[in-house]
Amino acid sequence: MKNQKRVVIGVGRPRCGKKTHLEYLSSITGAPYIDMGAHLRALKASGSENPALQSLKDTGLSPDAFVIKELKGWLVGKLKSPLLILDGVPRNIAQTKTICAFMKHQGFKVTTIWFETPASVCLSRDARDGREDESPEKVTKRMKDFAELTEPMKALLKHKSSVWISVDNSELSIGEVRT
Repeated sequence: MKNQKRVVIGVGRPRCGKKTHLEYLSSITGAPYIDMGAHLRALKASGSENPALQSLKDTGLSPDAFVIKELKGWLVGKLKSPLLILDGVPRNIAQTKTICAFMKHQGFKVTTIWFETPASVCLSRDARDGREDESPEKVTKRMKDFAELTEPMKALLKHKSSVWISVDNSELSIGEVRT
């Protein structure tokens, strides 16, 4: 049991505290932290001509096949680690099915941390990352995308996870998360 490989998948609304929690978990465990959204934004900023990135610019989302391909490519060198931490993926039912099957095939058990922080609390928090998609309009759209695409995958991901952790950090400051 001690040598079992595990992937931690963090899921929650924008501004719920996922990145803060998951980066902290990575810092105390030494596990690779894979922020898929940051990876895709960096690809877009690099001037890549990949048509899948146009959809990221237009809708804020990239096609599932492109996201899966990027994730698998990015994980190649990290699959030797006994613990991985994923942020920003999966984002829908199709990605959940594919990613969970891929991780299982690689010998990983899935642990999910589902951030239950209410949308009203998330919307009241200030942006920290300086992301271009942090305007009030874009955050509202990201909240809508979460409700329509990500929330429906909850039952499936819960079923696929060997460990399920539900977190409501509505009252926690960043400092409290890290203690």
